[in-house]
Amino acid sequence: MTNLTLIAAAHQHKRIRRFMPGDTELSAVSQPQLVALAHHLNSLSGHIDY
Repeated sequence: MTNLTLIAAAHQHKRIRRFMPGDTELSAVSQPQLVALAHHLNSLSGHIDY
């Protein structure tokens, strides 16, 4: 893996953990739940209004 891939993976993990508690065992989350979360995350602009 390249450094950019590792950075992207770490960023995605951080985004997922904003919606799932840190003690959630991700292997216990169903594929449809992960897909729904991915769709939700992809729909976000990444821009935060204050």
